[in-house]
Amino acid sequence: MIVMDEFIEIGFETDDPADTWQALKNIFEARSSSQILLLSIKLHNMQMTKGSLIEEYLRIA
Repeated sequence: MIVMDEFIEIGFETDDPADTWQALKNIFEARSSSQILLLSIKLHNMQMTKGSLIEEYLRIA
């Protein structure tokens, strides 16, 4: 799994796990029905290409 540096920094800004969780939730949580639908469609349409590695597939997920 790949974690981008800017997301790692969020976890180190506080020692409280609840604050870290809230920061991540604010970034990643879907806020509307249309956003949830768009993400569901994107997930449904994802396909691995023949001969590709699982790491490449998960990177675009």
